Amino acid sequence: MLLQSVILNNFRVFHGEVEVALWPQHEAVQQRPIVLFGGLNGAGKTSILTATRLALYGRQSLGKGTSRKSYQQFLSDSIHKSIDSAIQLTSAAVTLCFSYGPAGKEHDYRITRQWVDGGKEVVEELIIECSSETGFKNQSQEQLQAFLNDLIPVGVADLFFFDGEKIAELAEDEGNAVLGDAIRQLLGIDLINRLRTDLKTYLKDKAKQGVSSQIRKDIEALESGYQESRLEYLQARESLEQMKGELHRLSADITITEGVLDERGGDWARSRQQEKERINELLAARKSLSDQIRELLSGTAPLTLARNSLKKLLQQLRMEQAQKKQAVLKDALNQHLALFTKELRRSLGKDADSAIQAASGAAFGDILQGELVVSPLHDLSETEFNRIEHMVETLVPQQAELLKQKVEALQNAERELEEASRRVERAPDEALLKDELDTLAQQFKDQAQLQQKIRNQSEETRRILRESLEMLRRLRDKEQAYGLAVNAGQSADYAENTSKLLVTFTEQLTENRVKRLENEFVRAFQNLARKDDISLKANIDPTTFAVTLTDKHGAIINKQQLSAGEKQIYAIAMLEALGRTSGRSLPIIIDTPLGRLDSKHRNKLIKNYFPSASHQVIILSTDTEVDEAFFRDLKDNIGLTYEIRYNPQLRRSELKPGYFWQQPIQEAS
Repeated sequence: MLLQSVILNNFRVFHGEVEVALWPQHEAVQQRPIVLFGGLNGAGKTSILTATRLALYGRQSLGKGTSRKSYQQFLSDSIHKSIDSAIQLTSAAVTLCFSYGPAGKEHDYRITRQWVDGGKEVVEELIIECSSETGFKNQSQEQLQAFLNDLIPVGVADLFFFDGEKIAELAEDEGNAVLGDAIRQLLGIDLINRLRTDLKTYLKDKAKQGVSSQIRKDIEALESGYQESRLEYLQARESLEQMKGELHRLSADITITEGVLDERGGDWARSRQQEKERINELLAARKSLSDQIRELLSGTAPLTLARNSLKKLLQQLRMEQAQKKQAVLKDALNQHLALFTKELRRSLGKDADSAIQAASGAAFGDILQGELVVSPLHDLSETEFNRIEHMVETLVPQQAELLKQKVEALQNAERELEEASRRVERAPDEALLKDELDTLAQQFKDQAQLQQKIRNQSEETRRILRESLEMLRRLRDKEQAYGLAVNAGQSADYAENTSKLLVTFTEQLTENRVKRLENEFVRAFQNLARKDDISLKANIDPTTFAVTLTDKHGAIINKQQLSAGEKQIYAIAMLEALGRTSGRSLPIIIDTPLGRLDSKHRNKLIKNYFPSASHQVIILSTDTEVDEAFFRDLKDNIGLTYEIRYNPQLRRSELKPGYFWQQPIQEAS
């Protein structure tokens, strides 16, 4: 597939018809695969990618589960908004021109999707023109879309037309849901499942031929009831999605209204009256804190100013208490020693008196003859000493910390009081903002009501789903009751065998493609990783699509332990591997590809990925992603360059050849 051009007609920031060539006309530069778009954020780079996907897939381009109402709102919002509020445009279109030959024979296609906003409803029309086929004119819109879906399945296109958010989504894919969905779409498993469903329907129809008319009526009634219940569920779910979309838009409107209030009167999350009430609260808090601080200062808190003196005092008191205990011990010892000596003399006689004195001196001399270390200055009881010790070591530090907290709280209250007073002083009178405040109040009221409706609708949707599942269960039970009647002829046997064969085919196809995907990933990651990055291998479970990363030694690596840059490289390598495994030769469109990468990983991507990623690589970049240095590295592989400039006065973007500081590539060639 080769994208020739995209035409934007009053699409988003582009006014009028803007045709953008996506492939150089000069033969000298046609071997250069890269088309580089440059633009600052908000200029309209993403519109190129959006227009391409929208032209091909319509509502499906916005993702699964997009409701019809949300899609119509998207189309309405995508019509260019003119600066002239009196004359607003009501229609827009996107056209994609490309050549493609999946069966070996190349055809030129021109796909146009145009729409008109009639106020109550947006009317959309899809037009397909082909250089070699003329049968599109008589086909319905559904048939035309089905043709495009078969030509380039949306699941496959997701692997080639993506942005930085797709990379981030795959990099942070914890439950493997994103990768699993990509692999299923890549393999076309949805088509196989659809075929299996058709076969089951055929088998059931054959089975009905072998049962009574009453049983057939019962089953048909259950099938009809289930289909009605399922349709009711889908409608309820669509209504729920619409409500969620309305809530999202209402939240955006609230943000805008709050912004207007901020511009006109500062931060008006609270009204002037609320600010005044807050000031009164702060004044009361300040008085309370001041009273508490005074109470602390009347107690032991001031002693914190004499911590060194208190420390010396406590040391003196401890030594005095120790000496008092020693004096008491000395008196008691003297009394007991006198009795002991008296008994020894009575037993040993007076001749042993000198020996007794010598032994007593040797054993107890240190205690009996010890002198005072400090001079006693205080005469405190042990109870008084314990009270003073508790006060110095516990109460004073506690009071000091509490005093510090109260002082800090008082200072914070003073600052907040000063700020609140300034807000009230500079804020305009509430009467001047009455319209905006009334609007904001109504928006908050509508938001609360809508949130309640969403809760009610969610419960109703769950109820309908439960009823639908119960109807399906009864249908399955009824079918199982006469399931033996399925063998109603050779064709039923063929269908049954085919269904079983499809299961086996799906398993083998998945296993083979997953193995190839693992090999392609290793090659891609090694090509993009820095030398100091981990050497990764990916083992993918063909049933659950769970990815197990291992290093070159076979040790398992937790993906969350990878650096941010390694995760991005992992995701890009996986996307490249998926694209190559698909076997499709499609262009690559990538929007803001380098925003989350460091300079070394960017360098790898510039040199090893973009020049060889595909035969056509369209890059949508800012000047800080592909900067002057990276531009020089890519220059030999660039076939076309464009710069998108937004004009704030006209509120539209213009597209010119060249890239920021660089002259157009085609001129340089």
